[in-house]
Amino acid sequence: MSEYNTKLNETGAALKSTLSRVGKDFPYLKRN
Repeated sequence: MSEYNTKLNETGAALKSTLSRVGKDFPYLKRN
């Protein structure tokens, strides 16, 4: 069970970093 939670946390962290990167790029994409 703890192995599953670790995997879940890693996935969540990866998703958050991807979302923040997309969020930073998005205003730039909208401006052009």
